[in-house]
Amino acid sequence: MPASKLPGDNVSDDPDDAPELLPAFFEDAELRHGERVIRSRGRGRPKLVHPKRFVTLRLDADLVDQLRETGPGWQSRVNQVLRSWMDDAAKQAGSAASHVEPGEQAALLRSNAYPAI
Repeated sequence: MPASKLPGDNVSDDPDDAPELLPAFFEDAELRHGERVIRSRGRGRPKLVHPKRFVTLRLDADLVDQLRETGPGWQSRVNQVLRSWMDDAAKQAGSAASHVEPGEQAALLRSNAYPAI
């Protein structure tokens, strides 16, 4: 019966025979903790260009209850409503841009250019 091949059976004793490990080798590697894969190649969500920021916001209890009753994704819908309100207010304030940049938003907020909802 032939002996089973084990990992490393064909490894040379001379360290100079080892291939050069280029950055691509490490970028494509799986990161493991024991048998568990912590990070595998090419998986996961792509990085966002403009990631969301975690904030703490105090709202009226009845408002939060109504928003949560709309189901999963209610926080994303709040974000869409606020984005739409800021874009509409910027247009009313005379901004030519359809989307207000963050620095411009701050200036408009300080100038009270946004109308009340």
